[in-house]
Amino acid sequence: MKRFIALLTISFFFTGCAELLQLLQQSSVQKPTASVTATKLTGLSFTKADLLFDIKINNPNGIAIDLAGLDYGLKINESSLFSGTKNDPLNIEAKGSSTIQIPLSLKYDDIYKTVKSLTGKGKSSYTFEGGLSFDLPVLGKIRLPLSKTGELPLLKLPKVKLKDISMKNLSWSGASMQLDIAVKGSGGLDLFVDNLAYGLKIAGKNWVSGKVTDKIAVNSSGEKIVSIPFKLDFLSMGKAVYDIATGDAELNYNFDGDMNISSDHPLLKAANFSFEDLSKIKISK
Repeated sequence: MKRFIALLTISFFFTGCAELLQLLQQSSVQKPTASVTATKLTGLSFTKADLLFDIKINNPNGIAIDLAGLDYGLKINESSLFSGTKNDPLNIEAKGSSTIQIPLSLKYDDIYKTVKSLTGKGKSSYTFEGGLSFDLPVLGKIRLPLSKTGELPLLKLPKVKLKDISMKNLSWSGASMQLDIAVKGSGGLDLFVDNLAYGLKIAGKNWVSGKVTDKIAVNSSGEKIVSIPFKLDFLSMGKAVYDIATGDAELNYNFDGDMNISSDHPLLKAANFSFEDLSKIKISK
């Protein structure tokens, strides 16, 4: 009986010590720390950019703590683009750390609508802001603010336009002509254009069509001129084409086609896009 009482006394002693230790640990609770440790560009196209933010939480306490919630927002050039919350449960063990990842997909159309001054720009600054909420013993509810700034590439398709139509030689049966195409970068990245298929209509009549198979390097803010020789056959195309080609009037034209676009950026995949240019032009002689 005495042995049982002794064991019971020891058990109560250790139980009391454990509870006392837990109370002491709770009474000396410190705020956790958190920071955005990394920002990664995980996806890139001509319509959007994907970002991934890594948030690391450090728990300096001798007891585990639970994340109560996360709020975040993104600003582009100091203008708010969107905000959100994340309430997934997360337990950070005693003296441990955990990392949360926040993926964000930014559509360029939304950016240009929000910040009109960015139209035509090749990049933009951004600010990621947020806060981590905890409900801690003794300290109660707290929020740890977060902030991270960086730059975001803004991609736009290169512009393809008819630069000039010139007549190099004229005879009664036809004319030797040259088509000058301007391929202009729109900022963001240096690009490559290849398999540029095109067609030109003057006053509603087909004048020339074809494909440029050579790869065209286009600087992000530069312009590349591609010259294409072609011939007009007045015998098959008719006198109306002869009159137009030899006249001095401005001509309505429709220049359209499609092209493959690629770059050296590892995240930007090659894709095919169409183009169309409608305007007026005079034939250079």
